[in-house]
Amino acid sequence: MTRDRKYDVRLDKSNNRLYIVLSEFLGDEDLEEIGRAVVGETKKLSTGFDMICDITDLRPISLMATNELKRAFIFAKNQGACRLILVADAPSMACVQFQNVLEDLGVQAEVVDTPEEAQRIVDTPSSPAG
Repeated sequence: MTRDRKYDVRLDKSNNRLYIVLSEFLGDEDLEEIGRAVVGETKKLSTGFDMICDITDLRPISLMATNELKRAFIFAKNQGACRLILVADAPSMACVQFQNVLEDLGVQAEVVDTPEEAQRIVDTPSSPAG
């Protein structure tokens, strides 16, 4: 992620993973762009892919932006996402927002404190989640 970008969406095709980093304040247009990037990248992955989403530095987002997030995660779920690991400060408002979005979609995410911990989790075999 470059200094002037508040987000990064990248894929690791060899490990069948999608990495998302969101930081600072993201407006509705930012989330629309992020949603398009998530959709585009998940199309390149095989069923059973894992997602790591780092929102440690993210500020709360608007209701409209939350809806964009829902669309992106619905698409990822329908494309065969297996696990979602959320890197966050658990009591933060952004973390609560993400967990509410995921709960609405019937998706369970494991919340961890560091990207390294998230990486360890996805490096271990799993069974598909709902």
